[in-house]
Amino acid sequence: LRVLIAGGGIGGLAAALFLEEHLGSAVEVLVFERSLKRTSDHTRGSGVAINADAHQLFTHLCGDRIPYGQSLAMRQLDGNGRLIKEIPNTGLGLRTAHWAWLASELHAELCRRRARGARLHFESGRAVASSKGLGLLSINLDNGRVVSPVDLLVDACGVNSPFRSHVDSENTPQYSGYVIYRAQGPAPQELQTDPAWASFVYADDYHAVSYAIPCPPSVSVDGHPFDAACRWYASYVYVSQ
Repeated sequence: LRVLIAGGGIGGLAAALFLEEHLGSAVEVLVFERSLKRTSDHTRGSGVAINADAHQLFTHLCGDRIPYGQSLAMRQLDGNGRLIKEIPNTGLGLRTAHWAWLASELHAELCRRRARGARLHFESGRAVASSKGLGLLSINLDNGRVVSPVDLLVDACGVNSPFRSHVDSENTPQYSGYVIYRAQGPAPQELQTDPAWASFVYADDYHAVSYAIPCPPSVSVDGHPFDAACRWYASYVYVSQ
């Protein structure tokens, strides 16, 4: 079985490792990523929230090499910062992590398995088109290369995937009226020692979520490395007028 995965982010890398683990030498997996730097550059990406199932999968694939944050409670605030209610995180199992740290560790695990003989490949290139003949696929890359034959294409390209129309030709993404601003910065002093809560703010014209995430030691802002073990991550979502 020959599988091509278009997109080498968290989803694409996890899919490659999962396929190799369950099918072994019976599968050859080719992962194509348009920007190889994304998997090794800790200054890129942002914070991500991870549910219990995803945390279990990443721990299974990478062991304890990925650091996580976990909020003890989630606070709901109004637009003036007043507390509406506080919800304990017990039972939810939500954790936070740094996107680039996840991607780099998944890529490192792929390289380790490849060194042990696994048929895993990670290459530069963006899959842009596909054609089908005799039950097999041919995948065209943006550099002119054609990968053929391919038994299965896994689309991990995201919302702007060139293969979306192959799955759902009748529907296209529609603008929902929201603009998302994301920012990262040093954690407030109290969160550097106890990053125990996440905040959800609901105002008339926007809502926002903010939480602490582990910070890779190589990350810096304006040339100054963070000394704390975590950084503050905030995602602001404004309703467009």
